Amino acid sequence: MKLKTTIIAFSFLLATTSVAQDKIFGEIENKTWFENNEFAGITLVFYKTTNGLLKAIRQINGSGVPVISSGIYDFEIENDTIYLLNGLNLNTSEKLDGLKYVYKIELGSC
Repeated sequence: MKLKTTIIAFSFLLATTSVAQDKIFGEIENKTWFENNEFAGITLVFYKTTNGLLKAIRQINGSGVPVISSGIYDFEIENDTIYLLNGLNLNTSEKLDGLKYVYKIELGSC
């Protein structure tokens, strides 16, 4: 009986987490997000590929040029945190460090 209760509780937790992740993805998908970096800013776009992979494009904006640097990342959502993983610089093909953003559902911002 104890095992059955534990399995039910774990299943409920997974379902609740999945709903929150789906809600966040639904709010961030295919929109351009702006991050103020005290310079020209950074833009982020989150999307799902035709084969279901979650991807993000992060661009560092320039002053006098549209974009200084662009990177593409895989991303995962855990609770209220968006993790950018396996980054690749689209200009130089160098690997990029992972990043994380906290998403505030009530404010609708990254």
